Amino acid sequence: MPPQKGATPEQVELLDGRLRAFAKETEQAGRATPELALSPGAGAAGGLGYALLAYLNAELHSGIDIMLDIADFDAVIKDADLVITGEGKSDGQTLMGKVPHGVLKRCQEANVPVWLLSGMVDDATGRLAENFDVVRSINEGETRPLSVLMQPNVAKQNLKESVSFLVTNYHELSMN
Repeated sequence: MPPQKGATPEQVELLDGRLRAFAKETEQAGRATPELALSPGAGAAGGLGYALLAYLNAELHSGIDIMLDIADFDAVIKDADLVITGEGKSDGQTLMGKVPHGVLKRCQEANVPVWLLSGMVDDATGRLAENFDVVRSINEGETRPLSVLMQPNVAKQNLKESVSFLVTNYHELSMN
């Protein structure tokens, strides 16, 4: 299990062990097969997806796809020149069904460029930069503490400045 918000590595190890034990007990009770734990979405929300599949015979669907359908997103972006999406922290999990990934997939189908602007970006693998047209932290170069950067007025100003900078310098930046 990858690190989760607020959990220490030790807590992640403990939680992962408990999820594995829960899955094993569920299998021993005849409620599931080992393959069920590998189903898309089974690990979502700390294993809630798995529990819903095993105990309620639920069908799991992508939450972002449902929300984009409700918002008629495909029609909205049909004539768009650009879509900007983001989240608090973009990292390796971003391309694992999170909101920006759902937006990216729909925009790619519509051939619309997508910028990913987030409070923090950890793209050690380079996969975000490979997929999104622009990947940028709105807090780039900031030295103020996170508690300040998360204040709505500060975040709004940093977002405004980042978009302004990118729009003004996009062609120059894309040449590098």
